[in-house]
Amino acid sequence: MRARPRYAYAGGSRSPSPSPQADALIAAYRADLLAGADVTPHMPGATTDKTYLARRNGCAPDGAEILERCLLSLANEGFKVLEDGTACSPRDVDAVWVHGYGFPRDLGGPLHWAEKVMPGGLPAMLAALERLSAAFPTSPHLKPSGLLAECVARKVHLDALCREKAKARAAAVAK
Repeated sequence: MRARPRYAYAGGSRSPSPSPQADALIAAYRADLLAGADVTPHMPGATTDKTYLARRNGCAPDGAEILERCLLSLANEGFKVLEDGTACSPRDVDAVWVHGYGFPRDLGGPLHWAEKVMPGGLPAMLAALERLSAAFPTSPHLKPSGLLAECVARKVHLDALCREKAKARAAAVAK
């Protein structure tokens, strides 16, 4: 069976229009999931959270919401990587994303973006993640990192907090 495109292109036009067949398939799949049917998601670990799948008022999220969820989840995972000690500094995480995955260089990486570029900075990020986590409680990537909450509560920059924690770990090892 040949895969059909998500959009239709009439008469050789380069302007896409929604494909009724794709929309019907997506709606049927989503309805099956909401009804509790045994549907195997296409990706391992894909969510079956009914709130997430149903969307608000049956509508798909708009571009701003998709961007918010993606960037906040990405930055939040960066905080978690720092929290569990996988990375040593926010610059390490940002360097991987900029040079390894093509994150826009002018934004400086997801952690730099969250702290310095995102309107409202880390407090706004924490508030948005708390709102999204409450709306989608079974989505672990939306649960705010403890390190993020600590940065906001103590009103310190992420880099400074990471350096402080590294010094404390080094002092504990030296004893």
